[in-house]
Amino acid sequence: MRKGELITIVAAVAVIGAFFMGFKLLGTSPEQPAEVESESPAIDALSPEVVSSDASSGGAGDEELSGEGSAPSANPEAKREAEKMRQAEELLGLGRQAFEKGDYESAVTSYNEALGVLPGGEETDQRRRVLEGHLAEAMVALARDYRQAGQNAKALEKLNQVIAVDPDNRQARQELAYLQAESPEEEPPSGGKVTVEFKLKNIIVPVVDFNNLTVGEAIDYLRRKTQELDEWETDPLKQGVNFVIRGGAATTRGVTLKLRNVPAYNILVYVCELSRLRFEIGEVADGLEAVILMPTGR
Repeated sequence: MRKGELITIVAAVAVIGAFFMGFKLLGTSPEQPAEVESESPAIDALSPEVVSSDASSGGAGDEELSGEGSAPSANPEAKREAEKMRQAEELLGLGRQAFEKGDYESAVTSYNEALGVLPGGEETDQRRRVLEGHLAEAMVALARDYRQAGQNAKALEKLNQVIAVDPDNRQARQELAYLQAESPEEEPPSGGKVTVEFKLKNIIVPVVDFNNLTVGEAIDYLRRKTQELDEWETDPLKQGVNFVIRGGAATTRGVTLKLRNVPAYNILVYVCELSRLRFEIGEVADGLEAVILMPTGR
């Protein structure tokens, strides 16, 4: 063997040895790259399955959160009932706001509309009673406004509607009594005697302008006006209306009232309402007929 060939063989062996030594240091072998190359296609083949599994899992989760998919759809009738309840509650709120502002006509409208959309059945009976109570209260307040404005026919209509539904409604009955008492009598009673009630209903006071008066001050004014405007009694001692205030109510302050051309009876009613008093017509000393004012508790 030639010397040059021997050197070539030794060099080749050294290269091969270095090659194997390098793989040993790396913790692998020269055959492993082929195995790695064979694993890549296997991972690629599994990838669609993994993605498909994730997508399936996400879909199921979405159905559980939203309540859709396999769950049955909501009853359309139940949805309509719920929407009607929502509308009724909204109208009830509007009615309350209008009532607080003193807009009783708008309150009556809203309460009526709420009752119109409220579903029927035992489930809504309690809510219906609440609405009916609010409606009755607003109608009585509206009737009072009509009465004070001289629109007695409208006032009577509203009160009759309330009493038709609730015959024992105390506020409606009281307002109706005020309204009926304001209707003046055409002729004085027979027998020549003019009663206190007749005078109160038929004496028209041109101007009332009370500003934070006491009950005593307001009644003194009413006493003077009934004496001045009494056209039925010729005896000065019998002219006008006598008033008696009991229970210390004469000093109660807070009577503010502005009216024009109203019967003396109306003024008396308003003074009692503002002062939380009631009145009755009866006999006092020596059989004298008078209007007696007293606290409502008596």
